[in-house]
Amino acid sequence: MIKRIVFLPLLLGTFSVWASAQNSYLTSISPENGGSAGRTHLSAESGVPVIEPLSKRFRMNIPFAKAAYSDVSSANATAGHQYVWDNFSEGFVMLQYFEYPAGTIPKTADAQMKWTIDRAKTGFAKGGVETISEKDIKVGDIAGKQYEAKFRGRNATIRTFSDGDVYYVLTFLPVPDGAGPTIEKLFDSFEFVKQ
Repeated sequence: MIKRIVFLPLLLGTFSVWASAQNSYLTSISPENGGSAGRTHLSAESGVPVIEPLSKRFRMNIPFAKAAYSDVSSANATAGHQYVWDNFSEGFVMLQYFEYPAGTIPKTADAQMKWTIDRAKTGFAKGGVETISEKDIKVGDIAGKQYEAKFRGRNATIRTFSDGDVYYVLTFLPVPDGAGPTIEKLFDSFEFVKQ
């Protein structure tokens, strides 16, 4: 049986984890704790491309072995996967991808892009995420969107795109706000693996 959880609880859960991550970060940098508590800089960990171990569909310059993995679900998806990295001093990184039944996501580039944008914006509206700006992105020849957003007054960078019958969401929540070009470089390292 497929669990059906709409994007709103998933999004709110994500931001709850983010709030915990911020509290954990602030505690970890306090002088009483020696200032680091095992956190590393994202740039120190993100130099080598690593193939995602489950689907082997994509690679990214981030160590998947250091992420907390969980199955997640979303309405109509047959499977969902989530990686959360809460060990970087720059902030919280999350990668989710959802597999849909064949034919759910349109095949033509324009229709696929529209589906991806509609899916993201519906989730944002339900979750109270305010988009500040958006820009077109490309992952190989796959079009997507990057959103700069606010949720409860906090900044977030979110990338969404679809390939085949899979919808991807990359999220970065800075702690404290602003990680410079590091997150852009990390997000740009995402690439599909030819199978």
